[in-house]
Amino acid sequence: MAQPLLTTQQAIVALDLTAPTGAQMQQINTLIGVVSDAVADLVGYDLQSSTGTEVYSGNNSDLLTPLRVPITAVASITIRSQSFGFVPAPMPQQPVDPGRYAFDDRSIYRTDGIRWPLGRKNITITYTGGFASVPNPVMQAASMWLKGMWLGLAADQNASSESYTGVLSQAFWQTGPGAIPPQARSLLAPYMARMIAP
Repeated sequence: MAQPLLTTQQAIVALDLTAPTGAQMQQINTLIGVVSDAVADLVGYDLQSSTGTEVYSGNNSDLLTPLRVPITAVASITIRSQSFGFVPAPMPQQPVDPGRYAFDDRSIYRTDGIRWPLGRKNITITYTGGFASVPNPVMQAASMWLKGMWLGLAADQNASSESYTGVLSQAFWQTGPGAIPPQARSLLAPYMARMIAP
C-alpha cells in the first residue's frame, strides 16, 4: 500500500466540497488510498521517500538503476558469487566497500573501474529513494484522478457514454468512468520507472 499522496483537506478542495457528510468523508479517504496505490502502480514505485532492499541481476555494466528515485542514500550493496555448475549450498553475499561506488539521483555506479558482475539476482541494494514531499505535478495528477473517480461513482461503470435528451450528453474515457484522465497521465510520465527488468 502506497503512502497517501493527498491529505483529506486537499481532496475536499479538489472535489469542490464545502461540508462533506460522514459517508462522503469515508469515501474520500478510501479514494485517497485507491488513487495513491494506482499512481504507484502506474509509475512503478511509491514516490514518497522510503528505505528498502531490492535485488538485481548484474549485467556486466558499471551502472545499477534502482526503482525509487531520487536516490538519497545507499546503506549497503552485497554481491552473491555465481557458479554456473552444481552448487550444493547457497553462495554467500559479499559486501561492496562504499568507497568503490557512488550514486546520483537515478543510478549507483562503480568508481573503481570494475563492473557489476554478470549474474541472476546476484546484487542486493539497501537504499533510500523517493521524494521527501510529493512533487506538485504528482499532487495535481492525483487530484485530477481522484476527482475523476469521485464523479465516476455516480456513473454506470459499464457505460461508455450517457445521454438524456435536452439535459445531458457525455462520453467517458475509453477505459470507463473514473479512469486516469489523459492530463494526469501526462503529468506522471516523467516519474515513470524505467521498464528494465531487475
